[in-house]
Amino acid sequence: MKHLFAMIAIVFPVTGFAATNWAQPPLQCIENVIPAQASKPCIDFSGVENIAKDDPAVSAAELEWWKNHKFAYSYCRSKEILRRESAHPGSMTPGSIQISWMRMMAAKDHDAKVNAVYNASEKYGVPPHILTGAIMQESIFSNLGVADDGGNFSCGIAQINLVEWCSWAETQSATKKLAMGWPTTGVDCNSSVAREYVKPFYEIGLKRLGKLPSYRLETTHTQNIPLSAVAGAWSDVADSEKLRRYKITKSFLDNCGTPVDAIHAKAFQLKSLYTNYVPEGLKAHETYSPGQKFQLQCQRPLNARVYPVQTAWVLAVGAYNAGGKVQDAMASTNGWSRTETSSRSTFLNYNSVDGNSGFNPKDLVASVYKAGRYNSQIEKVQMMDLSGKQMQWGWFKQCILQRHMARVVQHVTRPGQTPLVESLEGEAGCSPTSYSRK
Repeated sequence: MKHLFAMIAIVFPVTGFAATNWAQPPLQCIENVIPAQASKPCIDFSGVENIAKDDPAVSAAELEWWKNHKFAYSYCRSKEILRRESAHPGSMTPGSIQISWMRMMAAKDHDAKVNAVYNASEKYGVPPHILTGAIMQESIFSNLGVADDGGNFSCGIAQINLVEWCSWAETQSATKKLAMGWPTTGVDCNSSVAREYVKPFYEIGLKRLGKLPSYRLETTHTQNIPLSAVAGAWSDVADSEKLRRYKITKSFLDNCGTPVDAIHAKAFQLKSLYTNYVPEGLKAHETYSPGQKFQLQCQRPLNARVYPVQTAWVLAVGAYNAGGKVQDAMASTNGWSRTETSSRSTFLNYNSVDGNSGFNPKDLVASVYKAGRYNSQIEKVQMMDLSGKQMQWGWFKQCILQRHMARVVQHVTRPGQTPLVESLEGEAGCSPTSYSRK
C-alpha cells in the first residue's frame, strides 16, 4: 500500500537521569579496559547450563571479583563456548562463536596496545578514554584482518579503510613510509575508487580462508599476493597505474593489522574529525581551569586540558560514522544557529537532561536521537542543517549513531556503575519502523 504523505514527529520518553560530575566521572583506567587475559586461572564454566548468560556456582565474593574484571569474565566464558563447539560442532550459535573468537584475538598484545593508545593520545590530543572507547566499539581491540564492511573494506582493530589509512600514511616520515612499503612520492588519498583497490585482494583472501567464516580473515590471508593475481581487476587502466594501485594496497594490507599503527591511524582520523566537524563552542566547553585535571591515577598521568569524555570528542567519534551531519542533528533539535554553536556560552548554560548546568554526552545522544521529523512518503528523517538547508537520512543510521556514541562512554565506565550514558532506542531497537515505537 502506498504511503500517504505525512510528517510524523518522533515522540520520546522522559527518562530519569542522575546528575554526573563530568569533570571527575567514574571511569576506569584504559589499561583496565583494553582486553587482557585474566590475571588468575579462568573460572570454571563447564557446569553452566546456559553458557550465554548463566553464572557458575562460586562464592559471592569470587563472582564479584570476576564481574569487576568484565573482559576477563567474558574471556573465560568465551573459552568455554569455543571448547563446547569444538567438542560438539554446531552446538553453539554462530554469533556466540564469533564474539568468542574475537575476545581471544582481543586479549593479544595488551601492553603494546595500551602504550599505543597513550602515545597516540599524546601525539594527536585525543583523550585516551575516547580513543579506547572508540576502538572497543569498532572491534573490542581484536586483531582483525580486512572485512568487506559494505564495500568499505575496513581493516584491523581500528577498522580503518584504505582512504583513511592513506591520509595517515601520507603524514609519516620517509623512513616510516619505506618501512611500510608506502610510496614516498606522494599519493592522492581522495580517489573515488580507492576503496575498490582492496576488493581483488579480499576475494583472494576469502579463497585462502577456505570454509572458515569471513570474520576469521587475518592479515596473513592477504599477504604475498603477486601483482599478476589482481591486475585483471584493473583492466581499464595502464600498467603503470596497476602497479601504483598494487603498491598502495599491498602496503595497506601488510600493515593495517598491526595494532600500534592502526591505533595511531585511528587517532589521526578522530583528530581530523574533531578539527573539521566539531563546533568551536563545544570544543571550548568542558575544559579544566588552570591547575585542575582528571584525578584518576592511571599508568600514565592524565593531564589533558579537556574532560576525559568531553562531549566535543564524543561528537567527533559520531562524525566518524556520519560526518558533519551529527552536528547538524544536534543543532536542529536545540534550534541552534551556526553562530550559537560557535559560542561556549550556548553549551555552558544548557539545561541538561541529568539536572546539570551544561551540555554533556547525555545531551548529545538525546539531541541526535530526537533530531528531525519522519517523512513516511520517502521513509527518511528530515531536518534543517546549520546552513538552513533541508537534510535527510535514514532512521536506522540516526538511531545507530546515538547508540554508537553512548557505547563509547559505556565501554570506559567503571564496572558496577550505572551507565553514564544510555542509548535511547529501548526494546524497539533501531528497526526501520521503530520511529513510531513510542
